[in-house]
Amino acid sequence: MNEIMGTTLVVCFVGMLFVSASPVKAREATLKIGGGVLFKETQIGGNFQVDIPVAKEGKIVIAPFVDAYVSKSWIKVAGGGLNLLFKAQAGEGGKIYFGAGGGYGQARKRGEEATGALLNGVLGGEFSASEKISIFIQARGLALLGGEKRDLGIRQNLDISSVAIEAGFAFNVGN
Repeated sequence: MNEIMGTTLVVCFVGMLFVSASPVKAREATLKIGGGVLFKETQIGGNFQVDIPVAKEGKIVIAPFVDAYVSKSWIKVAGGGLNLLFKAQAGEGGKIYFGAGGGYGQARKRGEEATGALLNGVLGGEFSASEKISIFIQARGLALLGGEKRDLGIRQNLDISSVAIEAGFAFNVGN
């Protein structure tokens, strides 16, 4: 799981470097940090994401992300990757967005482990609290596909999917 987090944080860092050296429109990037609940066996966790506008006056966004969740029964789910989002104004100071993407994920449960391709879809909204800070809430559907379950030396495919509700703060790191 540490490799996933490290790799995805590097992707997010590269995204931040891109924003600092990019044209003015792309500098309207948003750094999102939040917590949430993954409804597969009620896991609590968090989300880190960078929204980087790339086209259509900020309506098309790429978003590197990292998610990590854990439950009382030591079930752990973590993943990271890249989403393509579409944002639209929703009144004064509000935005709604939706998108999809993928990456790499890992799940562990009492000695069993699955790693593989991670697919996800996102639907959410941002609401301005000030010029530089917003509050966001989003629903994220996660699916870990083609993972291998290792139990007693036998490899089996293990598909894990669930929905998470995440909320937190979005910081405008642009001009």
